[in-house]
Amino acid sequence: MNTNKTDVLYRGNVDILYKIGDTTIKKTSHNSGCDYLFMFVALCLCGNNMSEQSPKYLDLRKKQSSGDAYESILHSPSVLTGKYVSYSETNGYEARFTGVIQKKYISDELSQDGEYRFYICSDTEDFAYLDVSEDSLSKITDTVYAIVEWAMSVKNAEEQEEQQ
Repeated sequence: MNTNKTDVLYRGNVDILYKIGDTTIKKTSHNSGCDYLFMFVALCLCGNNMSEQSPKYLDLRKKQSSGDAYESILHSPSVLTGKYVSYSETNGYEARFTGVIQKKYISDELSQDGEYRFYICSDTEDFAYLDVSEDSLSKITDTVYAIVEWAMSVKNAEEQEEQQ
């Protein structure tokens, strides 16, 4: 009988916290890993020093009217203010990232028919993205900013199924 665990599962959660003075409103979603994320893991496992290509920024992008490309609508991507590894019995090891989006950094007006995504990225590569609605983004005003807490992990699929 083969007891090797051969299937792995990527899991990514994103909490968006809207800060309004002393009040915080929290919304949780799940993100999708980009191809580069999985290549990055493989390169790290092979001993390549990948610190220069590691996640550095949180970006907000809008889908362009022609094609599938998403272009940044921030004056510059938000530098990740928190990057660390955590462990819990439920989630195993997680890479955790925190970024902040303020209204004054959004260069484009939001439109109801627009398609938007948050991205975790380096200078040259995208690691993961989260589809986000214009309604969620419209909560960001001159007095309200969004704190985006991103968690990513990879674990054996069997372990994930046992916990559900």
